[in-house]
Amino acid sequence: MTNTPTIRDINGNELDSTWIHEFCGFYWGEGCLRAAYRKNGRWGYAFLVCSQIGLRSDDLGLLEDFQSKLGGNISIDKKSVARWVVADCESCIRLANVLDQSIMSASKRRQLKYWKECLDIKRNRPPNGYTYPDEAKERIKSLVEILRQLKKG
Repeated sequence: MTNTPTIRDINGNELDSTWIHEFCGFYWGEGCLRAAYRKNGRWGYAFLVCSQIGLRSDDLGLLEDFQSKLGGNISIDKKSVARWVVADCESCIRLANVLDQSIMSASKRRQLKYWKECLDIKRNRPPNGYTYPDEAKERIKSLVEILRQLKKG
């Protein structure tokens, strides 16, 4: 683990380093960094950058703890799978800062690097919020494919 600036939770409280390290270990075993660029209706495309963890609903307390510190939303599906999803830019940035604190494999490090680049593109999207310049669209497509390949292992 590296010495880095203080990371704060959604309420502005400093996150405990032990909690960060335990969370990171759990996240790299159960979590998923995602990016997708898909046709969105008739006129355009949607660029999704998110993270999620899905667990049995009897482990809901863990996800609630993550949500209370890092943000995001929790849902439970019909099969009793509880899913914590982080999709808003602010919460994704907070999650990325936490994950940067962890020791991870080279593959996970590359995954995080490319996911953060996706997040940076999304965060700096054009003023109209929808239309990316052609160069950005091509980079988004490339990053989505890189992440897909890295996930396959």
